[in-house]
Amino acid sequence: MFGHGDYGIGRSLSDEHRKPGHPDFRFAHYLDMKEKEKERRYEEAIEALTRRPAIKFEDKNPSHKIKETYWRHDTGVPKQHKKYTRFAKKLSTLAVIVIIGVVFFYFMKTGQLSTTLSSAQSLLENTTQNVVSSVDEQISRLPIRREIDVAKVETEIHNLINSQRQRYGLSPLSYDARLASIARAHSEDMVRRNFFDHVNPDGKDPTSRGIAASYSCYKDYGSYYTTGLAENLNQIPTGDVIGCGYVYTEEEITQCAVDGWMESLGHRQNILTATYDKEGIGVALSSGNVAYITQDFC
Repeated sequence: MFGHGDYGIGRSLSDEHRKPGHPDFRFAHYLDMKEKEKERRYEEAIEALTRRPAIKFEDKNPSHKIKETYWRHDTGVPKQHKKYTRFAKKLSTLAVIVIIGVVFFYFMKTGQLSTTLSSAQSLLENTTQNVVSSVDEQISRLPIRREIDVAKVETEIHNLINSQRQRYGLSPLSYDARLASIARAHSEDMVRRNFFDHVNPDGKDPTSRGIAASYSCYKDYGSYYTTGLAENLNQIPTGDVIGCGYVYTEEEITQCAVDGWMESLGHRQNILTATYDKEGIGVALSSGNVAYITQDFC
């Protein structure tokens, strides 16, 4: 005989326990009812799942690089509603076809079809021409790598600097080849050793670099004298540059560099210093077509 507290996992009640009058009859009846209820709920759940369509859900978690999808059963549209929906779609498609037919028949009857088609053709040609022109313009601005003539950039910068000085009533600067060689060597050094500064990794500033090249800039004004070089630097990438727009040609690089200097107080002061009478420009290009520009004054 099994007591209620003795019913454990792996043990079951026999038919003897289910006979009326048996001490465990009520307990056995209770377990049977629970088992039947469990089976009924399971069958209802299976039936509900087979009635409901599978709905696709997307995992839109922004931490995922791609969208992940999974399927689950969920409440769907009843079958009769789906039938009416399909019928409505067919009816709407038929209505669109009828409307197109009526409009076409109207134009045919009134003789306006050829005029309308001619206008549509003209509009299409104009639109196509505008699109082609826009595409051609965009293609012409693509960052196509081209060789930059650094000597031309150096000459253009020198000419534009003198235009700025003359605009403010100052005498033009003469072009000093030795000074240009010092400036060009610094630009090439910045590209080679990947830095951008007036002082190189060896600790040499513009004046120290000039002395190393046996170039001394000494000026005696009677009551005082000056010594050393002044310097402006610039780094101009090719492409769509903030503040300059599209920069791909030698002229665009020159304009971008000089405009940037003139908008900066310190660089502008170097350019417009009346006592400077010589300059040298040195330009070097990085592998990414970035122009490193050095301008030395004496």
